[in-house]
Amino acid sequence: MPSPPRRAASPEPQGSPNWQGAGWFGHEGFSGWSECQGNLHDSAHEWQGVSTGEYPIAPADMWAPPAWNPYPTGTASSHHQALQERAQEWAHLTTTTLQHDGKDPRLEQAIKDLFLIFADSPTFRQTMETVQKEGKVGIRVDPEVSTAYFHRQQRVVVLGEMMARDPTIAMGVLAFELSNASLDRAFEECERNAAIAQLSPREFAESFERVEYNSTRNVQAYYMEARETLRRVGLDKPNAWHCMVTAQGHIEPSTRSEDDAVANSLATGHFGRYEQEYAKGNM
Repeated sequence: MPSPPRRAASPEPQGSPNWQGAGWFGHEGFSGWSECQGNLHDSAHEWQGVSTGEYPIAPADMWAPPAWNPYPTGTASSHHQALQERAQEWAHLTTTTLQHDGKDPRLEQAIKDLFLIFADSPTFRQTMETVQKEGKVGIRVDPEVSTAYFHRQQRVVVLGEMMARDPTIAMGVLAFELSNASLDRAFEECERNAAIAQLSPREFAESFERVEYNSTRNVQAYYMEARETLRRVGLDKPNAWHCMVTAQGHIEPSTRSEDDAVANSLATGHFGRYEQEYAKGNM
């Protein structure tokens, strides 16, 4: 596979046809997300394991009524022994599975911050269990990339300069791309089905976006399960986790369905990367 073409470090306008290239999927960027602050509510739903297929996604009813209750979900960090166990598990993951060269302190900080999510979010722990089974994942910052992506063939998460500058955004983007890594087999199945059905480039792009929506659901779940801890340490930013604050101060998903995700991706030109690569492979 050819290396992804580089992009300028500055943000690009919506609908830009430029993209990183083959074998990757990820963020188009956070520029369209609302800056959010407000009161937080609690989710009644906890991770129940793999709900469909062989890859982890967030609970299907996480946002359906009654999605909120007054019970705290950040229970792992409230128990010292459990926290110690989580810390040992995370230390093992960061030495055996998540790899970076240590040259960019922002990456090191993002990985440290992700421990807060790992400690309190059973959904994220399920994601990382899947990632660990699939093999090592490299992580790096590319100053000439403006967004972020997971390169499937190389198993590398790349954060653009704009993503790395804000610690909270860097943490959320890294979590999203690790979720994409956990969905690798689902993307492979999508490719196989597209070849069998002889899908058009647009149909193929839509099918990929629908798989990637699982990562949107996942990061929403990570945030809901760990948000109290994030508040305490000053890293609470709902928009970094595909969430928003309503006029009433309630936390809600900023993308609510696969159809919403597909429509948003179509409007921002996100389909182009998949359409172009699929067309190239079927010439």
